[in-house]
Amino acid sequence: MFDYLDKTPKRYTATIWLGAVSSSLDIENIESIDQEPKRLHESDIKKELDKLVGNISYTPPRYSAKHIDGDRAYAKARAGESFELPGITSTIYEVVFKSYCHPFITVDMTVGSGTYIRSLAQILLQNLQAVGTLSSLHRVAEGQFVYDDEKSLNPLKYLCIKQVKYTGDKLWIQQGKKIDTTYLQNYTDGLATIVFDDFFAIVDIRDDIVKYVLNDIQKRI
Repeated sequence: MFDYLDKTPKRYTATIWLGAVSSSLDIENIESIDQEPKRLHESDIKKELDKLVGNISYTPPRYSAKHIDGDRAYAKARAGESFELPGITSTIYEVVFKSYCHPFITVDMTVGSGTYIRSLAQILLQNLQAVGTLSSLHRVAEGQFVYDDEKSLNPLKYLCIKQVKYTGDKLWIQQGKKIDTTYLQNYTDGLATIVFDDFFAIVDIRDDIVKYVLNDIQKRI
């Protein structure tokens, strides 16, 4: 069901390590570390962070899951192959400065799906005329989901799927029996939810044929 939940935008807490150089733009492939990296002014960091908000076009990291001629980019990079990645555009909704404890900069970033935080870190560093790499990245939230503590949720609150009214027998749906569209009201082709007091189903309606995608999903409060 996770694929059907509204998981955008995404929010991350990222820490950048000044003076560290990595071919993968993170700590996985550190090549060198400057023991006395350039010191920055907090005001300059904040100013350049503000400039990141909006739509940004850039090239994804070579060590990424992008497909190039049928292979993952990171596999080609590890094999030492030469290749070029097409540029992408990402939406940056918000960037919040958290701290600067030399040589580490920590920020919160709220971004659209498919954004490479490693690349944003490099854009920031270039604008600051500094060298560094991403040293840690933690996903804080996806859409309305906040990774805080484990608790039961009502998944209906986070689904981006229209609801249709079902006038037939509840047990018929719970048992996964074939659904006749004569029992559905105000439906259109596409994904839809059929909701009852204690469970719901996700169905796919195409040319008056209804197929179950997920069924008997328990509601939580």
